[in-house]
Amino acid sequence: MSHLLKSTEDGVMKIVLNRPDAMNALSRDMMQGLTDALTEAASSREIGCVVVRGAGDKAFCAGGDVKSMAAGRDQDKTYEDKVHDIRIRMQVSELLHEMGKPTIAMVNGVAAGAGLSLALAADMRFAGKSARMTTASRSWGMPSRSFDGGSGTCERCFIAISTGVSPVNGTLPVSIS
Repeated sequence: MSHLLKSTEDGVMKIVLNRPDAMNALSRDMMQGLTDALTEAASSREIGCVVVRGAGDKAFCAGGDVKSMAAGRDQDKTYEDKVHDIRIRMQVSELLHEMGKPTIAMVNGVAAGAGLSLALAADMRFAGKSARMTTASRSWGMPSRSFDGGSGTCERCFIAISTGVSPVNGTLPVSIS
């Protein structure tokens, strides 16, 4: 089963983060797939809009695949591989944010860490009543302003807050009536 589903219909590319059992946590393959899909959307004349959502109702995206990191699967990576991973994270956020076409994040459930970066990078965010947004670095004991994994979360979070979203206890609860 693919962890990233992509379809195009009536000029809209729909991307689904498809790991609901892992709260749609982003694996390296998913990040590469997102980069490829967004690059395709940016260059295609047939695609006029991109919509990103998470499978299931628990999470839009819980961020990076921390279980994989904790299991030591990332310890054997070379310095070059680690730099490549950071650049892919940055590229995904940049493509969503700077693409010359509307990008939309449909947020239901948790959007944390890199998932928050994806949501904030989109031009528009539509959030369900269960949406909860947070920087994951708080749970690691890191101040969220000092490190965002290279994905632009801090800057985009300040923009979202300045447009009327207020933080409460480190999360950004969002509700649409």
